[in-house]
Amino acid sequence: NNIRFDALSRSSHATDATDWRVEYPAVVITPDTEIEISDIVKTCIELGLTIIPRGGGTGYTGGAIPLDTQTAVINTEKLSFIDTIQSQDGLHTVNVGAGVITKRVSELAAANNLVFAVDPTSQDACTIGGNVAMNAGGKKALRWGTTIDNLLSWKMVMPDGTWLQVKRLDHNQDKIQLLDEVSFKIHHLKTDGKTLLKTETLTINATHMRKSGLGKDVTNKFLDGLPGIQKEGCDGFITSAEFILHQPLEHINTLCLEFFGHDLDNAVSAIVAIKDNVDGNQDVDLVGMEHLDARYVKAVNYTTKANRSELPKMVLLIDISSNNQTSLDNQIDQIITLTHDREGECFVAKLLEKRQTFWKDRANTAAIAAHTNAFKINEDVVIPLDKLGDYSNGIEHINIRLSIENKLATLDAVKTYFQNINPDSSLVKDKIDHALTLLNEVDSQWKSALASLAQAAEFKAIQTGERVISYINEFAQPLNDLLMGDVFAEIRKEVQEIHAEHRESRLFVAT
Repeated sequence: NNIRFDALSRSSHATDATDWRVEYPAVVITPDTEIEISDIVKTCIELGLTIIPRGGGTGYTGGAIPLDTQTAVINTEKLSFIDTIQSQDGLHTVNVGAGVITKRVSELAAANNLVFAVDPTSQDACTIGGNVAMNAGGKKALRWGTTIDNLLSWKMVMPDGTWLQVKRLDHNQDKIQLLDEVSFKIHHLKTDGKTLLKTETLTINATHMRKSGLGKDVTNKFLDGLPGIQKEGCDGFITSAEFILHQPLEHINTLCLEFFGHDLDNAVSAIVAIKDNVDGNQDVDLVGMEHLDARYVKAVNYTTKANRSELPKMVLLIDISSNNQTSLDNQIDQIITLTHDREGECFVAKLLEKRQTFWKDRANTAAIAAHTNAFKINEDVVIPLDKLGDYSNGIEHINIRLSIENKLATLDAVKTYFQNINPDSSLVKDKIDHALTLLNEVDSQWKSALASLAQAAEFKAIQTGERVISYINEFAQPLNDLLMGDVFAEIRKEVQEIHAEHRESRLFVAT
């Protein structure tokens, strides 16, 4: 049962969350124990098979997708052991298998009044092996860093079947960038996973782990030669990992901030202002912060908490904690003031159930694909907070350009259709001529808008809604008014189908 060649097993391992398919794997292997992986990897290499480690299959980067028919997918779902939490000298740790679902570790920690800091949005389905290989983060990364900051040790199998056991030395129980340097002890073991071959110590300048101002440098896969972490499964096979668990502060509240103004700079600046404000308060910790842009807000069918009949342009979710509720309340009052100053409204949840409700919308962000019937591709980017406004405007610029280009492509297709019509009467010919005139006028206006998009004033006018480029209002509705009646019913239907086809092919970026 652990070596599968059947069609169901192979087809279910042909893709991941991207739903992108290239080839079916030749075989799917599901080892029962960690120690089995060494012989499996060694044998697959000897057979000339490409190896893909697979956990929850939740990735959007395509790392679990076979690109070659001679591929062996090694599924870690049975490596689901969770050892007892160990506590020594104020350090709490837990060792878990690569196939453990991330949420299970969080639940274990919470049950022992501890915090597991690795909590990506996909934590209900993703697994520990993938977290290590991708250096996963989550909302708690703001306070305790990403996976690499929270690892005490991990084990991995190399292509020749030998083992590496990597252990962090003198863990500071906090972010690596707070140190000058960080050291790891690397044990090289034989294929039995026990016999020591050699030991080496790797010391890395902490500034090499992250760029200044960034929580994670996704461009630095090498990490000064540190094995396994952030390598996306390319240098070895992660089989288990030991994480540190944190002591939470006594009180934790969740804030939901809704911003309604058209000026994105106003909303984005709140992120920097709030972080700077909280960082200056030694009694309060900013545990987590995530934002949803306008497209995500729409995609998750977000329910506006403010008494307004519109969706917010941006939603900011914050977890904030302290050992003193009075200090926490005072800090929240300052955040509310900062929010109101930026055309926003702030809502506070103190009870666990309500806090979970606030965060539920963030967990539903994969619905962006369902909302648009889209093919969703994730790109992991890290932006310095002081550049977040520029980044948001840049994304808006890309989306506006893509939207106009999609509308222009639709007009081109409609124009081709009109030009191929053989009118059977002077009435039809005259109407089609007028329709082409309308089309050319709109086409000229939109091309002009596209050409002038680089000008700050034109971009701002479209971004804020002062200048609206609407296919329905500027072309579709005037065209329907022009082509009224049963005579033109078939033409109207064809134009609608052309529009629907091109609308489904539109591209956009959501953050």
